[in-house]
Amino acid sequence: MNRVPKVQIANIITNSKKYPYLIVFSIAIFLRFVPEILAFPYPIGYDVINYYLPVIKNFEEYWPTISNQFPFYVSLLYAISEVFHVEPRSVISASIVLVFGFFSLTIFSIGRNLLSLDNLQSIFLSIFVIFQMAVLRTSWDLHKDMFALTLTFFSLLFISKIPNISKKLIAVTATLSIISVLADRMIGLLLSISLIGSSFVKRDRDLAIVVGIVIVIFGLSLQANHDNIGYNLKMAGSNNSINEIYNPMNLIVLFLVMNAILLPSGIVGFIRSKLIIFKI
Repeated sequence: MNRVPKVQIANIITNSKKYPYLIVFSIAIFLRFVPEILAFPYPIGYDVINYYLPVIKNFEEYWPTISNQFPFYVSLLYAISEVFHVEPRSVISASIVLVFGFFSLTIFSIGRNLLSLDNLQSIFLSIFVIFQMAVLRTSWDLHKDMFALTLTFFSLLFISKIPNISKKLIAVTATLSIISVLADRMIGLLLSISLIGSSFVKRDRDLAIVVGIVIVIFGLSLQANHDNIGYNLKMAGSNNSINEIYNPMNLIVLFLVMNAILLPSGIVGFIRSKLIIFKI
């Protein structure tokens, strides 16, 4: 059997429209699925054990508590579990594995469409991002954050193409944005700010309508969660004790563990980059 030359394989990947997406998606799925297999039958992640599993198993009992905590994602998992009669742990694990796969696709698409990288460079960017400790840590138990962030990236990708997209894609963008702001408060705020900025830059009527709808829905969600936010701020303000775990030295060590590997390449990229926006 003749072996396909490495150059030919590289050309196939570089010129193909579907294989790079498949490669990135497969690597991300494998990367996130392996820990689930190794830990089975035990779940992974603090929030999975203390939030997702008990809430989904006793949804009606917990609803009065979670209803003012941006419950979209956990409600979606509960609905899937009930409709398809699947055990909650399987639903939780399968969902985050898929979300992580789609997250990797958004990174690849950002590389191709926003950073103007070729396929090989975008594949490298995607793999580089999903192997970061901070990203892996988020995917292990901050599931709704990863879900909302993935939808946010998809929304921003579509918005970057306005006005050169159809009305259907604009509707899809609005839907993804609405789900994102309903899923997570922090990501919702970041997306709302990004949408407002984009509307000023692009000055497009359809985008302005989308932004208006998303902002109104996010505002209503914040209002519905006002009591919970106020309670958290009150508790934080009244707590005068210092948690020894979060002393400055430990935080410095955590920062270095998370980001030290990025510093050398970041410095080189900063020096060599010709894009002014990266130096702001």
